[in-house]
Amino acid sequence: MQLRDHLKTATAESHSRLDNALRNFDPFGHPQRYQTFLSLMLQLHIRCRESLDYVEVEARIPSRDVPLEELISSDLQTLGVSELPAECTRAADSERLSKTPESMWGEAYVMEGSAMGGKMMFRQAELSLPIEYGREYLRQLSIDAGDRWKVFVTALKSTETRSLDNDEVVTAAKNVFEDAYLMFNELKKSVNAQ
Repeated sequence: MQLRDHLKTATAESHSRLDNALRNFDPFGHPQRYQTFLSLMLQLHIRCRESLDYVEVEARIPSRDVPLEELISSDLQTLGVSELPAECTRAADSERLSKTPESMWGEAYVMEGSAMGGKMMFRQAELSLPIEYGREYLRQLSIDAGDRWKVFVTALKSTETRSLDNDEVVTAAKNVFEDAYLMFNELKKSVNAQ
């Protein structure tokens, strides 16, 4: 089985669980929920920064002019969030751990794949959110996620990735989905408490 197919099959359940949780949360239905969504994405991008940078070079994915973390931070500022949440600082600290090529490909698979929903989410945000709330992060995804994904998938099928331990790549991808689900549930508590 090709690595991409292995990843898709092995992560389907945890991917679906996270997607359903986010969909049911309706992240664009209220500014506080949008803030929760952006905080989650910021934590994930900080956590996976090293992996995304590594795979961008390995797969020859064109880099973005402005890092997504900056766009998310800018969008959060339009919601009145001027400092990085403590969870993001912890994610940055844990991101410094040494990662194998397999773990970086697994993490990048989740992050590049999750960006594919950007066009649809951008349309939802445009329809649902007040104009003063930033959506530059989603706008950027709607512009380039599809092209980046094509390059990424081609790289997953290349001879360079055939030497990777597929099980380790899959484990890393599953870990990101699981961590994202746990982070999301923690962030949701602050919304539910209000």
